[in-house]
Amino acid sequence: MGNQWFQFKQFRINQDKTAMKVGTDGVLLGAWTSIPDKGRVLDIGTGTGLIALMVAQRNSKVKITAIDIEPDAYKQAIENVEESKFSDSIEVICESLSNYTLHDNEKFELVVCNPPFYNTLNPGNDRKRAIARHSESLELNELISIAAKILSSTGIMSLILPSEQLDLLEKLIFENGLHLHRLTYVKPTPVKDAHRVLVQIGFKQMPIDISTLVIEEFGRHQYSDEFKSFVAPFYLKI
Repeated sequence: MGNQWFQFKQFRINQDKTAMKVGTDGVLLGAWTSIPDKGRVLDIGTGTGLIALMVAQRNSKVKITAIDIEPDAYKQAIENVEESKFSDSIEVICESLSNYTLHDNEKFELVVCNPPFYNTLNPGNDRKRAIARHSESLELNELISIAAKILSSTGIMSLILPSEQLDLLEKLIFENGLHLHRLTYVKPTPVKDAHRVLVQIGFKQMPIDISTLVIEEFGRHQYSDEFKSFVAPFYLKI
């Protein structure tokens, strides 16, 4: 997925301005998350605008705010949203999560995020990728703490994480008065351990829906039926 653009069924993602390209994690999250019937949706760290556009495709009646701290990502998301048929549903803002929530007091029915994966900044030349992928810009504890403040009483938060961060996430969920609703272990192949977890949380306490999703079942690009069912509404070919 290293091309300058990626064509989906109902929108196109240009990705020449941002370090973060279209990837399986973002597509999975946008396809997997539950979507509210109405209300506000917040996409944190929108990057190219991919997840915001996927949510809009699934329900164009919700009002989506997509934020990103990185100026080039913001410009890229603006471009992709304005070129799509979902532009009336999505507002793109260049701002940090903490600053944004200082002046917006409304509650959200859905908060969605493909968050930074690493705890320490690995020095390198690509500062944009560092901002997009390292916890220097957004710590997981900050993310969950703010989510607990901006979710409505019936709202949910959906995110995708490396599986090794699940224990920390469960601790943060408990500390912030939230509960786990859905948990999907994502395995690259049937014989490999889960490398990602898809997680959905909210204030309501309920039985946890636990499942496993295998991406490639019989070999390279031999996708499982379940994976294909998730992404078929979006991918041109699968």
